[in-house]
Amino acid sequence: MDRIDQACRLHDRADRDFTAGRLTSAERACRTALVLMRRSAGLRHPDSVNIANTLAAILEARGRYSEALEIRRQSVRDAPDGQEIELRMIRVQSWEGLGNLLRVMGRYREARPVLRRGLELSERTLGPRHQQTAACLNDLGVLDKYTGRFSEGMKFYQRALRIARAAGDQQLIATIYHNIGGLEHARGRFAAGVAPSRRALELRRNALGANHPAVAADAAALAGVLDGLRRYGESRRLYAMALRVFRRCYGPVNYDVAVNLNNLACIESDCGRHAQAEALFRESLAMKEKLLGKNHPDTALSLHNLSTCLRDQERYGEARACARRALRALSRRLPESNPKVQAVKNVLKSLENR
Repeated sequence: MDRIDQACRLHDRADRDFTAGRLTSAERACRTALVLMRRSAGLRHPDSVNIANTLAAILEARGRYSEALEIRRQSVRDAPDGQEIELRMIRVQSWEGLGNLLRVMGRYREARPVLRRGLELSERTLGPRHQQTAACLNDLGVLDKYTGRFSEGMKFYQRALRIARAAGDQQLIATIYHNIGGLEHARGRFAAGVAPSRRALELRRNALGANHPAVAADAAALAGVLDGLRRYGESRRLYAMALRVFRRCYGPVNYDVAVNLNNLACIESDCGRHAQAEALFRESLAMKEKLLGKNHPDTALSLHNLSTCLRDQERYGEARACARRALRALSRRLPESNPKVQAVKNVLKSLENR
């Protein structure tokens, strides 16, 4: 077997392991595949760039964003020219991967032009009705949710959904429904978020089984909208299932684990169990600080939630300090009109003269 064949086989193995949530073995196989392919075919060979993009995705799932960012930038530089469909797909996916990672890292202003570039490239080189174009539209919808541009985000999702339905791509349809539910949750329309969130979970569970991490993510998203309706019995069960899967697949320190701990803490806080809530908030916060850094908007969300928990316990000085930290972090990345910024300001206002 020559080195290129060996690299392709290792990449296939890495892809299978990644899909199944076996991240350590996926990374090992993918790194070896990348070294072999680059030595045999060069940095700009399509397979080299494709394997590099897979490795970046694995590193992102493991919370190693700085390493992944270096690889994503290299892929954009190395993406090969040419008119073959495979080459056009690799170019678009390289821009898409870089933009999504910048969004995950909270670098929203940098992410937008990169994702726009990916969409423009996909529409021009693959066509406005191509499934990859739908994926790029979906990515911009996610960014708009995080930046509070809900109407614009819904338009992107609706365009993406029409393309995905026409293509019959059930996994992409499930992803878009998941994100529509998340957008409705973000703008406080919880009842409207239930149906798309349930549909995403149903589609993905039918395709992948109950123990897949993507199914766990759908379950956690549904739990979030149910929380907004105070249907805590069902949401607790969904969070517990999601946490079991995430911990088994990704280990105890992972972004998805941190998010679900934060959400469970919100339930405890709303039910008046402040000590239990505080412990969960602090666990989630420590995890996010390690994975994302102290100034990431998602870290600020946990700080904000912790501040409200401390306020409800009449620990006003600690609450004020957490809220101020959250506001400083959010103000670096989001405009003053953003709902997250306003929520933290409301907490600080409630703490005046306390």
